[in-house]
Amino acid sequence: ITDATSEILSTRYPERRTRLKLSFIKNSILNKTCMFAVTIIRRVGDCYSAYDQSTYFLIKTRENLIPNKKYLVYGKVKFRKFYLLYAEHIELLNYKNILYRIL
Repeated sequence: ITDATSEILSTRYPERRTRLKLSFIKNSILNKTCMFAVTIIRRVGDCYSAYDQSTYFLIKTRENLIPNKKYLVYGKVKFRKFYLLYAEHIELLNYKNILYRIL
């Protein structure tokens, strides 16, 4: 019975995959953790100035980031006079990895 069940599950139903949802700072939901693809411009005090395709903003993080590099940032957006992204996890943007996640 177990062999037949595993065979049915493997042939008829596709594997469950996680969905990759990329957000933009200007259109994101405030105070909700989302994923953003950003480019770092420079360091400003204890923050980093950055931009995505929608707007310029500041990233608050403890990690050392390299200017003119693209990163995937998981974090929460807050807005007062400008957008501020509180980063929870940052990784260097790897397009090959993203394509593997999608396909």
